[in-house]
Amino acid sequence: MDALAARLGAISQRRPPQEVQDLVVALCELRPWRAAEIAALPGRKAETVRQNDLRPLLRAGRVAMTRPDKPNDPDQACRA
Repeated sequence: MDALAARLGAISQRRPPQEVQDLVVALCELRPWRAAEIAALPGRKAETVRQNDLRPLLRAGRVAMTRPDKPNDPDQACRA
């Protein structure tokens, strides 16, 4: 958990996409996270996280929606 906290503290908007995506997967292994929650941690916009991080991870099968039958549900979250 300390290593994850250190990675999160070091993340910024100018990190390689793969590094950010790996961190998102690590977070989603702990519990389901909504895009807004993930975005708030490094101070990014929720839509940016959805477009640049979550969509590629969903397509690759690295994370899954908690409510796949309702993709636009406000309580939608992703889990690993």
